[in-house]
Amino acid sequence: MFILALDSLEDLETIIEARPDAIVLGIEPFCARTRAVTDWNQLPALVRRMHEAGIQVYINLLAMIEQSRLQACTEAFGQLAKMGVDGLYVADDGWLEIAYAYNPETLSLLIVQPETLLCSGEDASFFARQGTQAQSLSHELSEAELIACVKTCPSCELLCAGHYSWMESRRGLLSNYLHQIEKPEDFQEGRLYTLREMNRHGRMPVWQDHLGTHVLSDEVFQAGEYLLPLREAGLQRYRIDCLLMGNTWGLDMLKAYRTLLTEGTDALSPKQKEAISSTIWKSSSLIRKEKSHGTR
Repeated sequence: MFILALDSLEDLETIIEARPDAIVLGIEPFCARTRAVTDWNQLPALVRRMHEAGIQVYINLLAMIEQSRLQACTEAFGQLAKMGVDGLYVADDGWLEIAYAYNPETLSLLIVQPETLLCSGEDASFFARQGTQAQSLSHELSEAELIACVKTCPSCELLCAGHYSWMESRRGLLSNYLHQIEKPEDFQEGRLYTLREMNRHGRMPVWQDHLGTHVLSDEVFQAGEYLLPLREAGLQRYRIDCLLMGNTWGLDMLKAYRTLLTEGTDALSPKQKEAISSTIWKSSSLIRKEKSHGTR
């Protein structure tokens, strides 16, 4: 199953023609780290259109649940469940309680995506036992660890292409920094900046919005041919995140990875081989090395 987390709501007909198994989009004010945001008026028609094309619709609900918004989250969950969406990406465990209180059967809508926190098959199995649909594994795990996770919990999901979240903070780190260096006028909410550490050459995309500060990986995550042993281990859910890369890029990745998993490496064109050349392990190794020296 290939899941395309959209970068925007443009070119939907082209996306329909490419037939991903599912798409992911956000709805305010409950989403995070997405630019593909719809509203409550447009969503029902969009869900119907995608379902007619045989494409599932998942909703990004990755923002944290604050006590002041608990009632709004509860009402939104009920609306989405009645609307017939196929899944809800959540990072906050509070959504499990909301789903259980609404109807225990709706726990099957939840796809748990806590970024780096889902680090073992036992973690994933815990959420699977609660009735959740899938569990998104940490991008920092090794190949052997990922295979072990999938064998322990077959409903796991993996980001196979796209930027991953390197750091999240509810603090206004950008605005505070620019204020500290006496350049507050350089701050604009939602504007995309780049961040470079002293010990890293790459430039990481960063922005600050009403949810806080978001820092993405400097490299685009590509699982490449490492997906083949994971498929053999039983992995069935592959997510492509188009954020900052564009839907066209995502569709190219979709085609390449489908070819890889259905026809093998030899069926890939030279351009496709280059496009999905693996950076997942290189990026993970780099982060681990820096963390061992105390760099954040």
